[in-house]
Amino acid sequence: MRSKTIPLLPPPHEEEIHFSPGMINFRTTLIILAILLPVAGFAQPLEEKVLEGIVMVAKVKGKAYLEFNGQVFRAKKRTKAIQGVVVNVPANSNVVLLLANGAAISLKGPSKVKIERFLIASTILPPLPWAKTKKEPSSSDFVLRLDYGDVIFETKALHEKSNFAVRTPFGEVRTLPNEYDFKTLFRIRYSEDYPMVATWEGLVELESPEHEPRIISRDEQLFVHPEKGLLLAHGLTAKNVQKFEQTMTEFQTALARLRIK
Repeated sequence: MRSKTIPLLPPPHEEEIHFSPGMINFRTTLIILAILLPVAGFAQPLEEKVLEGIVMVAKVKGKAYLEFNGQVFRAKKRTKAIQGVVVNVPANSNVVLLLANGAAISLKGPSKVKIERFLIASTILPPLPWAKTKKEPSSSDFVLRLDYGDVIFETKALHEKSNFAVRTPFGEVRTLPNEYDFKTLFRIRYSEDYPMVATWEGLVELESPEHEPRIISRDEQLFVHPEKGLLLAHGLTAKNVQKFEQTMTEFQTALARLRIK
């Protein structure tokens, strides 16, 4: 569609105008007010609203499915989901999800999760370049239920009022703030035989009804042993390191190419 051309008005007749000192002062005052009034208006705090957070499918390898209100949809790149959606990833498949709060999630099949809650306090800001953003611009509340599978999470430095939690059959894993405002990168793998939480960067805490809360720091992994309880290992296995590095590259690529609007 061609842009509409707006006709220009003819210039006014040039007339010689003489300003008195009083007129100059009055004119100067008007100019100052014209500049200051808009600035004062923008200085007012923007009204913060609570919105449903959007989750976008950034990458699909193999097949994946989204379930919502009894209906099943094939997950495709740029498909958007909200709270209440179940993500089902069969074996030999992989999905990368981007969250509107800047976090990213990688699910390796077979995995099944449900977005139980995702709310964002927002001032309706324009889409942000998440690849270059290090902190959340506003607070968010995210709760994911992990039924089974292998999932890696990366969050930005979360807002002080934010909540990022993953509910699993062996307890709830929650990110913790750190004094350096680092991002949090961690992995949860759950099966009946081999539950595990590993942290590459940041701090996470496991709260379990059967055990005392345990913090998993950077380069640590926590195993849930059926007889010995929680076993904390300092240092990551070579497979964990390889998995984290590979996933970080996938996240960076997805965040650089896609924006959630």
